This record gives sequence, structure tokens and C-alpha cells, in this order.
Amino acid sequence: MKKGVIKKFVCGLLTGLVFAMSAPAIPVAHAADQQQMGTKDGYDYELWNQNYQGTATMDVGSNGAFTCSWSGIENCLFRTGKKLGSTKKYGDYNGMYVDYDVDYEPRGNSYMCIYGWTENPTVEYYIVEAWGSWRPPGATNSLGTVEANGHKYDIYRTERVNKPSIHGIETFYQYWSVRQDNPAVNNAKTHIEGRISISKHFDAWAAAGLDMSGTMYEVALNIEGYQSNGSASVNKNGLVIGEGDGDGGVVEPPTPVEPDVNGYYFHSTYEDGEDSWSGRGDATVSVTGGNAYDGSKMMSVTGRTDTWNGVARSLSTSVFKPGSKYGFSVMAMQNATASEDFKLTLQCTIDGEDQYLTVAENTGAKGEWVQLSNPSFTIPSGASNLILYVETIDSTTNFYIDEAIGGVEDCVGEADKKAKLGDVNADGTVDAADLKELQNYIIGRKASPNYESSDMNADGVLNSIDVVLLRKALFSGSGDNGDNGNTGTISTSEYMENVRANLTSNVPSSATADSNACTVKEITYFSTNANRNKKANVILPPGYNENEKYPVVYVQHGIFGSHNDLVNTMKNIGGNLMQSGEAEKMIIVCTSMFTSKTQEQPAMGSFTVETTTGYDNFLYDLTEDLMPYMEQNFSVKTGRENTAITGFSMGGRESLYIGISRPDVFGFIGAACPAPGVTPAQDSFMTHPGNMQESEFRIKDSAYNPYLFLITGGTNDSVVGTFPKQYHEILTTNGQDHIWQEIQGGGHDDSCIVPQMYNFIRNIFKTGGSSNSGNSGNNGDNGNNNNNPATGEVDISWIDPSKPMVAISFDDGAVGTSPTSSSMRILNALNDSGFHATFFYVGNWIGNNQAEVKTAFDMGMEIANHTNSHPNLTNISASEIRSEYDTCASKLKAIIGVEPSKLMRLPYLASNSTVQSTLSDVPLISCAIDTQDWNGASKDQIISTITNAMNNGSLDNSIVLCHETYNATAEAMEYLCPYLKSQGWQIVTISEMYAVNGKTLAGGQVHTKCN
Repeated sequence: MKKGVIKKFVCGLLTGLVFAMSAPAIPVAHAADQQQMGTKDGYDYELWNQNYQGTATMDVGSNGAFTCSWSGIENCLFRTGKKLGSTKKYGDYNGMYVDYDVDYEPRGNSYMCIYGWTENPTVEYYIVEAWGSWRPPGATNSLGTVEANGHKYDIYRTERVNKPSIHGIETFYQYWSVRQDNPAVNNAKTHIEGRISISKHFDAWAAAGLDMSGTMYEVALNIEGYQSNGSASVNKNGLVIGEGDGDGGVVEPPTPVEPDVNGYYFHSTYEDGEDSWSGRGDATVSVTGGNAYDGSKMMSVTGRTDTWNGVARSLSTSVFKPGSKYGFSVMAMQNATASEDFKLTLQCTIDGEDQYLTVAENTGAKGEWVQLSNPSFTIPSGASNLILYVETIDSTTNFYIDEAIGGVEDCVGEADKKAKLGDVNADGTVDAADLKELQNYIIGRKASPNYESSDMNADGVLNSIDVVLLRKALFSGSGDNGDNGNTGTISTSEYMENVRANLTSNVPSSATADSNACTVKEITYFSTNANRNKKANVILPPGYNENEKYPVVYVQHGIFGSHNDLVNTMKNIGGNLMQSGEAEKMIIVCTSMFTSKTQEQPAMGSFTVETTTGYDNFLYDLTEDLMPYMEQNFSVKTGRENTAITGFSMGGRESLYIGISRPDVFGFIGAACPAPGVTPAQDSFMTHPGNMQESEFRIKDSAYNPYLFLITGGTNDSVVGTFPKQYHEILTTNGQDHIWQEIQGGGHDDSCIVPQMYNFIRNIFKTGGSSNSGNSGNNGDNGNNNNNPATGEVDISWIDPSKPMVAISFDDGAVGTSPTSSSMRILNALNDSGFHATFFYVGNWIGNNQAEVKTAFDMGMEIANHTNSHPNLTNISASEIRSEYDTCASKLKAIIGVEPSKLMRLPYLASNSTVQSTLSDVPLISCAIDTQDWNGASKDQIISTITNAMNNGSLDNSIVLCHETYNATAEAMEYLCPYLKSQGWQIVTISEMYAVNGKTLAGGQVHTKCN
């Protein structure tokens, strides 16, 4: 069983499956398990239903409350609580308890408990408050009792031998406190309320001789069911940490907190993370780059389903004392509406009732930062459970916050007016004059740009990327440019294209020369996954300063190698590139991959599944042991935009496996001569079962597409042969954007290692404030930097005129915006590859599908005319011909808000002198290549038509006829878009193709190919 699968279900699986005599053996979980996980109001929640058997539902409420029901299940759980991170022992928390109020109706084997884990040692623990037909844990030998909150509990310890845990398969203990008097009644609903003094049970367990030296992994209120039915309504789940044990235990006085020199108790800039802010309600928060108020980062708030959903931070009453006055300020900004009303609110509890107090309000225009500030806000006397949060008054608009401050009275004042992003000439308006000014500066002409407003991606440098981003902002027709307004964030497809355009196999000797610019430190860290100490070499950048933070790239060696293997290569290439300024300053970590609890290293030459599994286990060693060690001991930046992974041979295989498995962690993925085995394969040594099937070899959530995904392989590699190229082909088939670099004559050696590492190190960590969640480049722009043709002027700056191109066009819409519709599949395939196409719409056929036309327009597609009713124009009068064109054009303009393209596709491709003279101002479009999809051509036949044309030279600069109404066409495009891109081709609109070639689309003439 793969460990990744275990981690998805063990928290639920183990809790219910310790029914000693009444439960069967633990079943193996698989992908069919029902699972619902997330965070709400600072509580982590989970529904888990083994094998998706029966029915299990969970509705998550506010502040840890939830309702649940189950019937016909094998094993299920429902829980809300907190993941504690395994950084402290229970005694370090100054107590914890839960106040609960539950309506509980077990119908069979079920119980309600406090549940969690500790690490080092691994312990699964339960405080069982109520149960149904069976009293857990089935053990008879009590280790004693504990009295807490007016009730007596029996203490037990049970052992699990080689069973799933939060670390995989291992042997561990379970600790139990089980209440002697059961307040629940089987087959009846019972109202239960009270308090569970968690830390008092922990103290009793320690007194009974149980090892409580571990660090706290999590604590949660849990409802379980096993082969039973039931329901529960958790009306209250008040988890309190740090205020004693809740049953008379002594509370240590909090350490006094002093404000900084500015009078701030907190100052959240989001440059280094979320800083204790979290989503409120259904809102999701993440640190992102772009048009921050100050610095390069801000916090985005998305997924809001109600006005009160927003971003929140808990305030300690030991710092923000009830009855006293404090200053609060937050900057807020949105890019969706003309203006938005923001509110800064304090939620608190007074006399048992929740109160919601307005701290500050303000209205912000689209794309502009607005301050929510109150320099003298009084926290009411007697208030507790303080939560400060930002919301909007009457909408669910996504928004951003930055520069959040809480401090002493009068510590906050009026915020500085931020220069408007894109206002290069500082005249208060962002327009074409700003673009010209910035372009002049970049090419060395006389210009005086305002640096703050010109640096579109906030990377501290003015270059061509800023021109691209400003052009996108100007010509998108909206302020959010398809990426939630984050005009400073370069998309993943843009980033990849920038690298692809500068890729080289000729590495200069200056890059590989001996360098002493970097410092190498060998480290030793404890691997919980190997249960031993492991080593790594950390290469520190030139001028490493502990007061600065650096991104990190992890580099993996070949099979049977060690952390020493690639040190000189990486020290020289990295050192030279960083010293010359060609690469960002970064920390390079050369790792030791093999991770096994039974072997320190595999026997040389042992090409077995057991050996490769030891290398695959490095996924967990890296993310759970080595990376935390680096964060604790070195000055590192976190977030996927600051974390990269690459490697050679077996290290390349593991970099692919780890990068694809954890794209939320690694924003840059590389591999030189990667060995087989990520997918099922057979080589001369062994049969590789594969870590994933070929269809799974891709980034499943496009929001986490890597900024750079580079695979390098040689044509003369006698060790791994063509497996690197096979990985490239599988990725292409799966539509995964990546770069394949084939080194002619390259072998399994430096001839491939050096180009890969040179190109990779030179290009990583240059996102210019890319999103921490990775949610850029896949939200409606995907690198489409063009001026939409409908605005009149065609921007071709994104097109490489040296590369071949084709104008694939689509007729007969609109079909609709369902994700499974043929039209949206075609649009998404184009958009995901960063391509554009021309869509010819029939006015009368659009119907209620206007949203599709608008979506296509927003994606940068060319919106064009296919007449109003699709007649054969050669059979109607001149006035009717003109009416067909004009009526459709008016309908399209009403939908997209601007004039559509002047182009018109000829229905049935039919034309004569009357048509041409009547439409003398309209370029008439036929085609050079007809895919015959209208005539029943299959997916494979469509693909064959286009690839044959590509191979025989007839595709270049041709207009291709397709229709958006056929699933076969959609399937073909889902293959062709990434395939053509991998072959260096560009799919462009008809207008773009003519413009980039300097040709004119003449009115009254029939066009088939740009010659």
C-alpha cells in the first residue's frame, strides 16, 4: 500500500477499528473512500467513510460545530479540532479543554470522544465520553481511574502491531480514558453537554506510567460509527488552549507581551506567511504575490459564500485586554466591482452571547487599496474569544488584504497613498501612454518611469515581463486580467514560455568553472521515516545572511549514490550563476534519498522493488523531516514559489514523483535523465510497478501547475535509454505543460546533467511575486498577453514569429458553458496551453448561451461572425446578405460590449461575386484545411489530418476549419493543443496570424492561408 494513500484515511480508520472483539481486521483503504476535509473558523474538519459504503453526511457549522448522520456504513468518522503541528508537548500548552453540547443518537456501534495523536512516540489517544452498543476499547485490565469534570473514567492502554498510523505502517500504543457512566442511550437521541478536561486526562495517563513525552499532532472532537447507523448534532465544540485544564488546574500567568517600537502587537505583511490569519466561514486564504500594498506579498481571500465569510485572526485577551483601547488598521483591495464596502469587525463573547462590533468601514474602488482604520477602539469589558476579521458589507466579492496592524491606542495613522500600479508616467491614469513610456525605457530610449508603479511583478527590476503584464492589464478590458486582479503575478504558462524561449544546450564554460562563491555545510538531521540520522549537504549562497531569507532547491543523486555526489556540480554552477546575477540567490540542498527503517543503504546492484521503494519513501523524509529541519536551522523562504526540486537518474525519477505528488509544495520541477518507475515500466533490471498509472502522471489540480517543469534527456543514454522521452510523451498526452530538452548525443552523464542544472538554476524563483497557492496562469489568462482583436488593434508581442503557427478556427456555436460541453472543453484546452483561436458564431444559434461567447472573449479568443441564420449566401439577395452579417455583428457586440472581429466565415464555404461585392468591407474566411468533423470524422482522424499537415509543411500559416459542436473535436483539441505546443507550434487567431506576418485581411476577399 502506498503511504500517500494511508495518510488520507488513517485518522479515521484507526479510531473506529479498535473494537477488539466486535470488529474485523482493518480493511485497506483506497481511492473510493469518501473524504471531506478542510478548515473553517480555525477548526480543521474531516468526514471519512471507508469505501464510500452506505451514506455519510457532514455539515460544518461555525466555530467547530457540525451535524452528521450515517447509515449502512462499514466505518466512518466526523470530527472538528485543531492540527497542532507536533512542535510542543502537551505540558507546554498551559492546559486544554473542550466545552461541548451534543445531541447524540447512536444506533449500534458508535462513540463520541476527544481524539488525536502525538509523535515521538507515536500515540493515538481517546477520551470517550459516550457510546452506543459497545464500550470501547474492549480491554478488561484498567490501569487506574481519573476523575475530571465531575465524572470518573477508566484508563486503558492497547497496542497496535504493524498497523496504519500517521506515519504509515508501524507499531504504536493507544491511550484511553472511558467514562464509567454512559450518558448516551443506544437507539435513542440524548442531549449531552459538559466539559472534557483534556490535559487532566493527559496528566492522569502520565501518572499511570504511560509515556506522555510526545509532541502534540492534533486534538479533535470526534463522532464515530462502525457497521451502524446514527446521527449527531454538535451544537458546541469550544476548544480552549492555554487557559488551564478547565477543572480547577492552575493556569500559569501568560508571559507579558510588549509592543514593538511602533506600538504594534502584530504587524502582518504576509512576506513570510499567513501570520496567524485564517479563512472565516467558507473563505479560503493564501499568501500571493502581485500588486501588494507594500512589499511583494499580500493575502488573497477567495471562495466566499456569504458576506461574513472573510479573513480572521484571534486576539489574546492577555494582550488585547477587555476594557482597554487599541489601534487597528488593515489595507483591503478588490478587482471585481466598481466599488466595494469593506468592514473590519471584532467578534467576541459577552455574558455567553456572541457580539459583532464594527471596528472600521470604508469603500474601495476597483483595483485600489483602501484603509480600514480605527486608532482608538475599545474592547468591551468582560469580552472573551476575541476574533478580528475583514468582510464585505453586502457581497461575496473576492478580495485582498495587506499591512494588518494591531497595537496600542493611536499607533495607526492614515496610510500613505500607494502609487497606482501601471501609472508609469505618474499622471494618475493607466493608459497607452504608460505602455509607450515603459517600452521606451526598456529599449533604452529617453524615458523617466515611476519605478514603484512600473514594477508590475514587484521583483525590483524593470524588464520585458513588466511590459507584458502592463499590456495585459491595458488590453484585457478589465482590471483582473483573468487572475483575480493580480496583475503582478506572471502566469505559469508565461513563465514556462519565457524559459522555453531562452533554453540552451550550450552551457558556457564560465558557468561550470570552479567556484568558491558558495559555502558548503554538511548537516545531520533525524529522519522519523528512516528512524535514524541522515545527512545532507547545504550549499549556502554568496553573502549568505541569516537576516535575509532565501528560496531552496533540493537536488537528488543517482541510485546507490549519496549526498556528496552532485555537490561540486551544484556549487560551481549555482555559485557562478548567483555571483554573476543570472540566478536568484538560493540555498541548494544535496540530499541523501534512500529512506528505510531496515537498511541504511541498499546493497550495490540490488535493483529490486524493495530498493526502489526505499528511494520512493524519500517523499516523506523530505517533506516531513528534512524540510522542517531546514526551516528551523536556516534562513529559508517557504511556499511553493520558493521551493524547487530536481535530480539526476534515480534522483530525477524521485524529483518527478515528488513534484507531481506534492505540487502544493514544489513550484519548480526538474529531472536530468530520469530513471523509469514513476509509471509502470520494464527495463533490463526489473519490472517497475509504478508509483502511479500513466493517466495519473500529471498535476491533478491545474491551480498548482509548476512555474517550470523541465525534463532533460540524451539521445545516447545507455543506462535509462528512452525513458526520459517517454515521460515527456506521457505528459504531452495528459495535457501537462512542460519543457522537454533533448541533448543530441547526450549520455547518462554530465553531457545532460550540466545543461539541465544550468537551465534549471538559472530560471527558477523568478516568478516576480507568484502565488503561494499556485493559482495563477490557470484562471482565465494562461499567459495570453494579447490585445483582444475585438478592441481593434491586434497585439502580437506574445507570438514568436520564428516559430510555426496555425489558425485553428471553430464554427457554429454557442453550445454552452457546462465544463463537459464540447465548446468549453475546446476553450479550456486552448486556454490551458496559452493559445488563442477564432470562434465564428451564428447569431440565431447563440440562444441562452451568451455566457460562452463572453467566456471565450475574456479568454482572449477572437469573436467573429458566421451570419445570423447560416444561409447559403450565394442563394440570397445582396440586402439579405448584408442583413445576415450586420444582425450577427450587433448580437455579438451586445454580448461582449465592444465591436467583434470584422471577419466572417462563409456558411458552407460558399461565395460568389455578389457576396464579395456586398461585403466589400468584410474579410471572408474559408479554410486551407478541413478537418471534416462536420462529416463524422473521429478524434483520431482529426488529429491525423492536422499532424499530417504539420509533417508535410502545409499546416504553417493555414486556416483550419473545425466546429465547436462535436465531442470528437473537443477530444482532438485536448490532445493537439499540448502536443503542438511541445513541438514548438503556436495556435493563434486568424487576425493574429496575418498581423504577425505583416499581411492584410482584405475586405471582400476570400482568405484560406496567410501566404
